[in-house]
Amino acid sequence: MRQLSVVLDGRPSTLERHPDDGFIRADPAKMGPATRRALRALVLVFCPPPPAPQLADAEDLVERSVLGLLPYMTRLTAFGFVLAIHLLEWAPIWRFVAFSRLSRLPRARAEAVADGLSASRSPLVRTIALGVRGVVQSTYYDQPEVHAALDYAPIPFMQGRIALRERIVAGGETTPADLIGPFSEVTR
Repeated sequence: MRQLSVVLDGRPSTLERHPDDGFIRADPAKMGPATRRALRALVLVFCPPPPAPQLADAEDLVERSVLGLLPYMTRLTAFGFVLAIHLLEWAPIWRFVAFSRLSRLPRARAEAVADGLSASRSPLVRTIALGVRGVVQSTYYDQPEVHAALDYAPIPFMQGRIALRERIVAGGETTPADLIGPFSEVTR
């Protein structure tokens, strides 16, 4: 399992939860083989094609992420998400564009079907497609390889905010440089 990490001042640093916060991660949800196959097909369809970074283990990363998120959803929401995966898997058939499930179509054809769903005139179909696409892409865009390709470095910012919180909890004062948002010196 991957973990966000960065090297600051010559020593590695991670963004782990504080050991004293009492958080216990829920066990990953169970997912049947048909749902896994459908989810993995959707990962291939919804992750950006080259020249975007191609992650060799994208299906595994997204699957682990989804299985880790499902226990934190209400039962109805988790059921709806799994149902959405199956609806998208069978979309080529109920949209009358192919006689096969999405996972059995060539990637280019599957991408065309998925793009059609995301641009559907039906708000329900659009919402289902965009919801699953959002979960897949949020995991994809949170990978270090993608951060590097985008020249995006969120870890130092987050570590700075953690340090600010620790300074405030210890009784320290804030400065105008600590502010973010429309009234900060950074955005003026």
